[in-house]
Amino acid sequence: ALEQLADWLERDQDVERRILGSLSYPIFVFCLASLIMLAIFYTVMPGFLGIFQEMNIRLPLATQLIVAITEAVRSPMVWASALIFLWMLRHGLRKTTSTLAGRARLYLLLLRVPLLGNMLTFGSTARFCSCGKVLLSCGMDVMQAYRLSAAASGSPLLQRDTPSLLAAIREGELVSEHMARHPEIYDHTLTSMVSAGEEASRIPEMMGFAGYYYNLGLTSCI
Repeated sequence: ALEQLADWLERDQDVERRILGSLSYPIFVFCLASLIMLAIFYTVMPGFLGIFQEMNIRLPLATQLIVAITEAVRSPMVWASALIFLWMLRHGLRKTTSTLAGRARLYLLLLRVPLLGNMLTFGSTARFCSCGKVLLSCGMDVMQAYRLSAAASGSPLLQRDTPSLLAAIREGELVSEHMARHPEIYDHTLTSMVSAGEEASRIPEMMGFAGYYYNLGLTSCI
């Protein structure tokens, strides 16, 4: 079990390093471009404001927008308002993420972001399947295995659905049947592979195959 756990953690850390590596350059370019734009609006554009005012003509909408941005960048009140807004946003995010329901709502919003949504889906499902494979193959109780797998997935949607999943198992329902009723949480491929594992009594192996499949999907998004 420890050997399988070590292999899983190594793969997870390798994927995490690749994600951070792929995001570092775009983040650097975005930050550099933002600093350059601020410097231009703060140092260069004010020299043109006097020219625009001396012309005493109606400026085009694009020019009016540039003038407004230039005045806003040089206004202390705008910066103070921006800091207050960021503080309020940070406080709101902390309050939202303090509960499982709040984390689930935020997670649903992030899933709609292009590329990021696919990365979150593939990553959380891969961790859910990999953890389930390790726990089930070691003989852990099914209820405990699925509960811990959902907790290790990092997905608040899976964690929120855990009580319903465990209740369905207690009532004698197949896991794949419960997953099929919640396609917004469980991907169709995962449901099909779990169903095949249940029919062949090889759920740990199929969970391992599913984890490998979603790891490949995550890698393709990077």
